[in-house]
Amino acid sequence: TFPGTSLLTFNTRTTTFDDATGITIPTSVDRVGCLASTTGPSGREYLFVTGGAGLTGMALADLQVYDITTGQWMSSPAPPKMNQARLSHACLVHSDVLYAIGGWFHVATIETVPVGNDLADITGGTASWETIAGAELTSPVSGLRAAAYGSMIYIA
Repeated sequence: TFPGTSLLTFNTRTTTFDDATGITIPTSVDRVGCLASTTGPSGREYLFVTGGAGLTGMALADLQVYDITTGQWMSSPAPPKMNQARLSHACLVHSDVLYAIGGWFHVATIETVPVGNDLADITGGTASWETIAGAELTSPVSGLRAAAYGSMIYIA
């Protein structure tokens, strides 16, 4: 059901919504935390699901990676977990880095993980989330939105 465990697509050419046919959210996720995407240098496209709520309602620290090109969720090696569970947070990819910002359950930190070069660090098993030292929000905030332009990330 939408919203929650299913995805919709919006076609910008036809201005219509449709089910994201063939993309099933992993069964461990009850509600998606945040969704971001990127295209690698080879042209492969990826969706990232960060955090969310598990089946018990508790916030998750999971990173789920979907390869749009192959139609498969990454399972081996398992994508790295965030340092802090997050729900209702902002996320985006900027300059080959995936950002997770703020979130529910008193989260004021910003974490990053590299996703460039067709996820080489993640598929190689060497990627890990890093908390940006000194870059905490002034207070924990949930329900955030973020966009990037140039070298800036705008958070609302």
